[in-house]
Amino acid sequence: MPDLVPLRPQADGAEERLKALVLKGIASAHTRRAYETGLDQFSAWLRTRPPQPFSKELLAEYRASLLELNLSASTINLRLSPLRRLAREMENNNLLDLGTAIERTRGVKQQGKSRCRAALKSRILFRPLKMLHSNRGF
Repeated sequence: MPDLVPLRPQADGAEERLKALVLKGIASAHTRRAYETGLDQFSAWLRTRPPQPFSKELLAEYRASLLELNLSASTINLRLSPLRRLAREMENNNLLDLGTAIERTRGVKQQGKSRCRAALKSRILFRPLKMLHSNRGF
């Protein structure tokens, strides 16, 4: 197997090559930015850990550390998504054999209502059309 598997970010450009592997097929600029941020955050977390191979256990530890930070479920899921794609790309390029197991790393179940939904229900956003189009300076 190539030298990319251990996933030590500081190792001779491996981090940039893995990032490029993940980002190369993403068309949306927003998704690319979110995935790049997620990969950078994972790499920063990984630097604080002893060397260990990229595995489902490593992602479970990362997920647990994100939960300890009391991040929202959507933020945690956003940070795990690029890692699932990384596993898939590594498997497709014969760099990893467990890619499908890593892809099944569970995200965090989202509960409750979003703040946006609550704001949409407020009276301010649902004023009658007469009020919105009146000549009162609104």
